Amino acid sequence: MNFFRTFCWLGAVAGVVALMAGCQSLSRPSIKPVNTADTRAIPAASIQHPLTLAELTGEDLGMGGGFLVAAAPEKIRNRQRQQAVAASNTAEASPARLEQVHESTTADLNNDGFVTLDEVLAMTRAGLSDNETIDRLRKTGYIFQVTPQQERYLTDRRAPQKVVDALHEMGVGSHASQ
Repeated sequence: MNFFRTFCWLGAVAGVVALMAGCQSLSRPSIKPVNTADTRAIPAASIQHPLTLAELTGEDLGMGGGFLVAAAPEKIRNRQRQQAVAASNTAEASPARLEQVHESTTADLNNDGFVTLDEVLAMTRAGLSDNETIDRLRKTGYIFQVTPQQERYLTDRRAPQKVVDALHEMGVGSHASQ
């Protein structure tokens, strides 16, 4: 009986170790190239030393990335960390209004140099089609990065999967990282 208990305990420990080893791959999103033939979105890999949104904000927004899903290339190049964190915090505290969707031609509804989760949701809630929303995301020319937590946030709030997939295609991120 002791042998059986020991065997079960060792099996459980081995399972936990195997799961932990598999989770390490979640912390490194893969880079997906962007089809630049019909889009202005810039892949993160095309910047000389690509700085991800997570590196731009440091640990200020946690590993989930906060509300920040895209930034203008100059915001990243100039390492405008405080502005990025402020944009995320503002998006969370005071979400984009539907009127802003109609006053803007891109996904950066408040023209702050960042695209946030609330702006993506506002476009879909304002009645823009998936293609119109994706077109506005591309028009920004920003660098996109969507974490699994942000993707879950969008899909839990009924953002169209086509829009979420487009966010991945425009920057850094992967469905495989879930």
